[in-house]
Amino acid sequence: MQRFLRLTQEATFGTYNSLGTAIYVRLSAPNSFLPMTDPEWWEVMDGSGLGAPALMGSATSALTSTLTTEVTYTQAQFLLGWGLQRVNSAQTSPWTTAELPNDLASCTADFAWSQFDTTTLKTKRFLGVKVASVNLTCSRDNPKLMATFQLVASTPQGNSFDSSSDPTLTAPALTAYPSDVVLFQHMKGNVTVGGASRSNFETWTFQAAGKLNAYFDESRFANSIRLGGRRITASTRMRLKSTVSDRNTYENATVQAAQLEWSNGTHSITLNMNSQNYIRPYKEDLPLDREVYYGMGLSSLLDATAGNDLAVTFT
Repeated sequence: MQRFLRLTQEATFGTYNSLGTAIYVRLSAPNSFLPMTDPEWWEVMDGSGLGAPALMGSATSALTSTLTTEVTYTQAQFLLGWGLQRVNSAQTSPWTTAELPNDLASCTADFAWSQFDTTTLKTKRFLGVKVASVNLTCSRDNPKLMATFQLVASTPQGNSFDSSSDPTLTAPALTAYPSDVVLFQHMKGNVTVGGASRSNFETWTFQAAGKLNAYFDESRFANSIRLGGRRITASTRMRLKSTVSDRNTYENATVQAAQLEWSNGTHSITLNMNSQNYIRPYKEDLPLDREVYYGMGLSSLLDATAGNDLAVTFT
């Protein structure tokens, strides 16, 4: 089955920008991305004693989907900038946008997939796509850095409500997809917690769980989507060592700095969780036949000195 997804940076929320930077995202797993439109229904029950729905209709359509893909160094700044970087005060980062400072920037998502038993492509455009949450995970057993984005969008095209048409899309060349996949082993020597470099970990997961509010008012589709706040957390499974006592830090409820970085020697992705992180939860695993490991979570607070809840940089 042929399918492809193109993301294009928007300068104005909900408006396709033909001059915006665009990437094709590799859809390497089943259901990596699905069409977003989901009508919301109202109904009127029969009042004659039959107790059955008598009328039904739809006045609004919510647009949500999930995007799962491998992270590459080539596309990291686009994808993680879109999902993790708040718009700066000059409205120039993660790219130039009219969205308000501290909000998130938006993209247009163009999706095409073949249907039935033909090679004919069904196409759809989704405007004003923002990221509600980002989950990054990699491990010894699953070394590719995988990103899962929970998405909320404004308007589908085409649709019968504004008489818009499906976009005309052309499948990208195979060379449009980058090959510099970010790997778990690229974290070696690049993780610090509590000012100490960390090693001998089996897994890392990072999550930014945001609260996106879609505003419909009297419209069929959301006319605005705003970030109402988010929580930054991370978790790992590490070998227990005498040189670092995370249990003491956990029991004493002490804040500490944390930073995750992936680097292949040429490019890097750095997630600076700043200095206000609490360990929660914490739990040792005490087996009989292997070395002791422990699971540890990090909950990040707003760092007043840094002025943000997360700093993301790329080289």
